[in-house]
Amino acid sequence: MLNALEFQKYINKDLKIKLPFGFIISGPSSSGKSSFVRSLILEANNIIDPQPKSILYCYGEFNSLVPEFQRLGVSVYAGVPPEDLINKQEKPSL
Repeated sequence: MLNALEFQKYINKDLKIKLPFGFIISGPSSSGKSSFVRSLILEANNIIDPQPKSILYCYGEFNSLVPEFQRLGVSVYAGVPPEDLINKQEKPSL
């Protein structure tokens, strides 16, 4: 637990995730991986710098996030996307 003085050090810090970045999300079933990815994508404009202009969500198994992301304008792709699809994404991209 941070005391008030230690907390003060972090108040004015830029704690955003800087693009480009690599991220590995792993864990056992029902550990919150999908919930974390959902939160990351929904809050991308607030927590990622610079704000991504496009987001490409790739999945191995269809899940409830796919239609939700599609409704939000996120590009989705089943499997590993070809390099040309990645390169076509408006930059900066996530």
